[in-house]
Amino acid sequence: MCDLCGEAPCDWETFWGTLWEEYNVLREEGVENKVVRHHAYKLQIHVRHGVFCHFDHKPLPVCVCHEIKDVAEE
Repeated sequence: MCDLCGEAPCDWETFWGTLWEEYNVLREEGVENKVVRHHAYKLQIHVRHGVFCHFDHKPLPVCVCHEIKDVAEE
């Protein structure tokens, strides 16, 4: 069980591989951290919930937000 979100399995544990691959591609292209974070948030929602319309909103789990911020600031 995740210490931050309380879920089992944790979304970060489940989807981090996909996000990490995208992160590496964007960083190699020289994309700034703010854009990388925004892309990672959107990708997480897409991978977890599928295609969303602009009016659909789903909050990200705390663990995902925390880890994306940590990774993008490295």
